[in-house]
Amino acid sequence: MMRHEFEQLVGREVTIEQYEMFEKLYMDSDMGKQDFCKSIKKVVHSLPKPKFEGKVLRISIPDKSGYYRTPNGCWLHIVLAELVDVDIRSGKVTVHMIPNSYELGYTADLTDQQIQWVS
Repeated sequence: MMRHEFEQLVGREVTIEQYEMFEKLYMDSDMGKQDFCKSIKKVVHSLPKPKFEGKVLRISIPDKSGYYRTPNGCWLHIVLAELVDVDIRSGKVTVHMIPNSYELGYTADLTDQQIQWVS
């Protein structure tokens, strides 16, 4: 059974280590894919969710006066943030800011009007 099949049948993503453990259990059992996944579904949902190791984004943020650029217009106020989730319907991006990552720069992937911050 492939990892994506397993995740689809149990209804949740798992880490590589978790999948390898369940794959060994599956190979040692004499059950079919559906029966095995049905019997182990509660165990899978009790495990911690895998941390999404997302892309690091450079995000433009406003300064205290509400401007995204410096007074001369050349520099952007930028922070680094790790991508957590993307809502397909609304297009909203959820990110987690990386502490002490403020910098001035020329380009940014997103502005903070397009994102949702999580702590």
